[in-house]
Amino acid sequence: MFSLFLDQIRKIRHSGSFIRSVSITSFWNVLIIVVQFVLSPIVTRLYSPAEYGVFALISSIIVPITLVGSFKYSDAIVICETKQDRDSTVLLSLGLIAATSLLTFIVVLAGRDYILSYVGSAGLGNFILLIPVIICCSGIIEILLYLNVRNKKFSFNGFSGFAMNLSSRSFVIGYAFSMPAQAIGLIAGELFGKLTALLLLLGSIKSVGQKFIELIRSTSFSSLAYVARLYRRFPLYVMPANLINSFSGYLPIYFFKQQHFASSIIGAFALASSLLEIINRMLPYSVASIFFPKAVELKNKSMDELKSGVYKLYWMMLVASLVIFTGAALLAEIVFPFVFGDSWTAAGVFVSILCIQYAFNFVSLPISEVFKVIEKQRFLFVATILSIALKVMAIFIMVHYVADERQSIFWFSVTNAFGSIIPIVGIFYFLKFKLKQVVASLAATFVFLATVIVLINFK
Repeated sequence: MFSLFLDQIRKIRHSGSFIRSVSITSFWNVLIIVVQFVLSPIVTRLYSPAEYGVFALISSIIVPITLVGSFKYSDAIVICETKQDRDSTVLLSLGLIAATSLLTFIVVLAGRDYILSYVGSAGLGNFILLIPVIICCSGIIEILLYLNVRNKKFSFNGFSGFAMNLSSRSFVIGYAFSMPAQAIGLIAGELFGKLTALLLLLGSIKSVGQKFIELIRSTSFSSLAYVARLYRRFPLYVMPANLINSFSGYLPIYFFKQQHFASSIIGAFALASSLLEIINRMLPYSVASIFFPKAVELKNKSMDELKSGVYKLYWMMLVASLVIFTGAALLAEIVFPFVFGDSWTAAGVFVSILCIQYAFNFVSLPISEVFKVIEKQRFLFVATILSIALKVMAIFIMVHYVADERQSIFWFSVTNAFGSIIPIVGIFYFLKFKLKQVVASLAATFVFLATVIVLINFK
């Protein structure tokens, strides 16, 4: 086993190797995490949980619409077989993002008063018009990131992500020092970070203006229609699955808002979720972006190669997840008041409770990329529907039988965990593995984490 580990370490030096690509991406993600963990305590001492809650409600509008932006045709850029297909897919994605952003601008302009009432902050005023701008920037960034994944330029993606987070947090802190800390500063910081990443990604492309003109000239309506049909599974299955997952992720926020919980509770939940997402960005998102093209290569060699790669990845992610999230569940409530301030104690409790959800999401994220490779997006969509049904059941329990936010988040976290387990089992089923060992390992992990969380948070 030790020699196998050394062999994997040596592969870091091999240009284009999977281990090297993961190492490059993880390096930048570690820097992102360092920036966020260093600057987040400063942000939480400048902005109250209530202001953070307003920002979370704005994000609950932005993120789902961003996922619809390109109809997920941007995901298909990685698997395009010809340059013409790639160019057509890029232009189709850009056109759809532009149309989505314009439509969002019209809706936000017309429903300005309703949106301000929803977020509970009339002071935002016309700043809510930044919503479509952020959506547009996010969509274009997504396209550029997938182009870099296709070309295996992982360092560009890593650096742009690092710069986006550093510039966004720095802006938010600078805003609070120059004027009263309000949700406007958090929203403007989000936009500033997106613009920074966008400019860096565009700057990494030589003669970007000329290439864009050539892209338009070389692409016809017939070629756009062709790739729209060729990759129709992405808008039919991947987009709805991502959209539903996004909405379901924000269900506690919608629930807290509907039940008239204080903005401070929403803010605490939002901070807890965002910090756990940082952990997922460190490894699962890195592995997912790199394993996708790697899985395509493995499948082209043989299905046995793909099966072997998926099996190794599963165990690596499961062991890492168990270690990371057990530690987080045990320490969060102790660490949070010290690091982020006494007003954020509730966020530490929420982190501990949410660990069971994020532990299985940690494993599911990279594994689910295989659905695209074996063209089983329909199952992923069905799995997402089942996951939503479980979450709706959790909401029903929360509304009728649960009295406080701790129990509400626990039930939501448990159902989310089951939602992540379904696609993991599905992948191994389609790859014709014997499921007994996989199911047993997932069940043991679930029982262990659930026991730890209950003992700590429900004494």
